[in-house]
Amino acid sequence: MTELLELSLLGNPELRLAGQPLPRFRSAKVYALLYYLAMTRRTQPRTVLAGLFWGDVDEHYARRNLNRTLSDLTQHLGDHLIVERQSLAFARTQPYRLDVEALEAASQLQPTPHTLPELAAAADLYRGDFLDGFYVQDAPEFEQWVLSTRLHLRTTALQLLNQLAQVCADQGDLLQAMTYTRRMLQLEPWREEAHRQLMRLLARSGQRSAALAQYELCCQALRSELDVDPDAETVELVSLIRAGSFDKMTGGQDDKMRVASVGDRIGAVIGASGSQVILPSSHPVIDSVTPPPFPHNLPGQRTPFVGRATEVADITRLLVEEEDCHLLTIIGPGGMGKTRLALKAADEIVATPALAQRFGDGIYFIPLENVNDGNEMVAAIIAAITEESGQRLRVEVPLQAHLVYLLRAKSMLLILDNFEHLISQAGLLSDLLVAVPQIKLLVTARETVGLQEAWYYPLLGLSLPQHGVAEQKTPQHEYDAVRLFVQCARRTRADFALAAERAAVLRICTLVEGMPLGIELAAAWLKVMDCQQIAQELLHGLDFLTARYQNIPPRHRSMRVVMDHSWTLLSEEERGAIARLSIFRGRFRHEAARAIAGTSLLTLAALVEKALVRVTPDGHYQLHELTRQYAEERLTSVERSSLYDAHASYYATLLHQQQPQLYTRGERDVWAAIGGELDNIRHAWDWLIVAAGSGRQDLPVPLLLRHMAEPLAAYYLFQSPGLPGQTLFGNACEALAAAGWATHDASASGPYSRQALLVHIQLYQGLFHYDSGHYRTSLAVAEQALVPCRACALEEDLLLALLLYGRTQMRRGAADEAIQSLEEALALAQRLGSIPNRAEALISLG
Repeated sequence: MTELLELSLLGNPELRLAGQPLPRFRSAKVYALLYYLAMTRRTQPRTVLAGLFWGDVDEHYARRNLNRTLSDLTQHLGDHLIVERQSLAFARTQPYRLDVEALEAASQLQPTPHTLPELAAAADLYRGDFLDGFYVQDAPEFEQWVLSTRLHLRTTALQLLNQLAQVCADQGDLLQAMTYTRRMLQLEPWREEAHRQLMRLLARSGQRSAALAQYELCCQALRSELDVDPDAETVELVSLIRAGSFDKMTGGQDDKMRVASVGDRIGAVIGASGSQVILPSSHPVIDSVTPPPFPHNLPGQRTPFVGRATEVADITRLLVEEEDCHLLTIIGPGGMGKTRLALKAADEIVATPALAQRFGDGIYFIPLENVNDGNEMVAAIIAAITEESGQRLRVEVPLQAHLVYLLRAKSMLLILDNFEHLISQAGLLSDLLVAVPQIKLLVTARETVGLQEAWYYPLLGLSLPQHGVAEQKTPQHEYDAVRLFVQCARRTRADFALAAERAAVLRICTLVEGMPLGIELAAAWLKVMDCQQIAQELLHGLDFLTARYQNIPPRHRSMRVVMDHSWTLLSEEERGAIARLSIFRGRFRHEAARAIAGTSLLTLAALVEKALVRVTPDGHYQLHELTRQYAEERLTSVERSSLYDAHASYYATLLHQQQPQLYTRGERDVWAAIGGELDNIRHAWDWLIVAAGSGRQDLPVPLLLRHMAEPLAAYYLFQSPGLPGQTLFGNACEALAAAGWATHDASASGPYSRQALLVHIQLYQGLFHYDSGHYRTSLAVAEQALVPCRACALEEDLLLALLLYGRTQMRRGAADEAIQSLEEALALAQRLGSIPNRAEALISLG
């Protein structure tokens, strides 16, 4: 009997014969031939197949290649092929299973509750695009067939998922409808109608914040994928949701069901035998039954919750929809708002019956800041549950056994707040989930709990305009960090107006990197100073961030107290590492951490787990600025100076290594490399300028600055034209001139003397003036540089000066002077072998 052949072609293709993977064929075209025959469902002439896979060679060789490929295929699957002299076909009379056929068959079914299981099973077959990751070289016609088939099948899958979502929504299973809609967006993130469908489903289930967050995701997807804005229908939908008027759009129906007693005002609707029927919400409600209050002990909040719509939606979804997520940990530094976020997500669940039913036995909040060990933690959980439910403590059994007894057969969510000092007791959480797997735990902590089953949600600051992005489409007042500051400011000073202090407010929020506690503590100072003064004080250190509110915990009345607590949770090795890492500005790579601060990947990982270092999406590491300031205070002046020297040397060398790629096809990689490290490069540059001004002899300042100057100037000229580069180089010129570098240095000669370096930097400053159209200034710089360049035989700088002088004179209309200078520059560039400058001279000469 012929064995069953299974072809799974949706996603990465897989072949099985009698349940076992087939041996690997020697060529991708063997697989391609099988896939094509199985999919086309008809007899294929050999001439057609030869042209399909070997259309670029002589017909004789194409036929011979086909025969060789067919031989490999029939060796293992001969019974599943019909091989004729002039044609080939797939043997459909033999046992086989093809996932594509099952998908297409299901797409022909009428979507009803009865066909729902079959439709769902077919949708599960779609693991990914048709033949995803499979490629055949030198077969363009086959690849074109794959692409068209892929598009057709993806459309089929999207239609099927949409039908499933509609059926589930009609049945009131909104969570499953959301799952199918999200799968549609995984396939095509730019599908705007799917975003709208998910927004409606979220709004119907009462998740208004999640619906608004989905709109933001829709905008991001449309901009990144298609560079378009949402259409009018989507904008109208989000406006209705934001205004709380979603039911108006659906004809007054909020799509929920109500319970009505049979008898009064039911009209023609009569229950067959019972006393209740289910009526749509548009029907008049008769004798509506008030459900019992949902059991919880969530504390009320004194101030409104601001922002974090995406985070609230994410956490709610993970807790309610992800069945495998039993232990979710929100991790972040102290003051980041972990507790408020956990409580807001819990409030959303409690307020939404469709979500609350997942935790029918209640949601309980257990603060742990005053709990010292595992037994006290278990006792605190028991106390929270029994106090709310009225159950009595069974003192005759151990605490952990009693907790398991209380939670047996219960569907609960337990929120364990401030868990970081109990990390050594995390095994109790694992034991509890094994004993009562139907409960879920939401933990807030400053570090990971170290359990294999734990899921993690790292929490960053509130949203801010992107650093370095000139044009921001979102109005400033809509960023969460700014909104929180304005809210706090108006409590402190009722007449506060954002418009009057917009720039300073943004500066404050940026300095604390959107940290909610930092924003609140800063805004409290509006009693005695304005926002500009607050921003200036923030530059002087952490001690400014203090408030004296009596009804907030002492641990949140000062940023230093928050940091002190985090410091006590570190080992000596970790304290030393975080202090040394404080010399970095912004993002840094692990190679730099190892080379400069002597920090291993293992130690970096430990600091990431403690939420003191975060990993950026592109693989860099970064300290929160307030953490960095606190850690830097732990360095002695000698340690700090030594580390900054190493930091400057490292980044100067890094820039110097990029120089050979300047003005080549690889310069895009250079710009990316410099841009990714720009904060640290600028800091290294500033440190070297300060070192130059102090007259230090133990650091090769001229050498390091010369290594940095050209790549850094080129980056600003080509990637960030305008004031940033002009300001950076202008400040450097002023500082070096003030330190006496303009005078001849008898102790050194050549390009690494102090005078030569100043001329070098001044020439790039002249280029910035030229680029900005300040031709009089750029001409003066060039004329001033020509004298020392000729006198000291600084040929490379002389070449730059000649080019700058010639190009500037050409712009000013002095053609004779320009041509003379540019021709001299051309000859010098040829002698020095400087191809980019030779090209520049030729272009300028026309």
